[in-house]
Amino acid sequence: MLSKVMLDLPPVEDMPGRRVQVLWGVKGTELQMELSQGNLEYVRVAIMNSPSVEVKPKAERRPKCSPKKKRKRRKVDLEESAEPVVGEQPPAPAEEEDLFHEGSDQADS
Repeated sequence: MLSKVMLDLPPVEDMPGRRVQVLWGVKGTELQMELSQGNLEYVRVAIMNSPSVEVKPKAERRPKCSPKKKRKRRKVDLEESAEPVVGEQPPAPAEEEDLFHEGSDQADS
């Protein structure tokens, strides 16, 4: 939303002061001015004669939330994990029924 505002501009160098109507963005910092030859010349001279301003760099922003923690992996010592545990025996293989051969014997008879 823009609103009409009248500004009284001060004299600069040999240019007299003037009254200018501008459009101002009510919810922001926008300021719109008609760029007639006189207004443009006034703005140029005013900028050239204005004091220089040092711009400080913005401070580094902190994140609003905590950073995600990286998952820590547990280091496994390969030498220790390769040794068999004393007292344990490997499991015996399960006996598989030979269903293919049993079924084929019945089909032959």
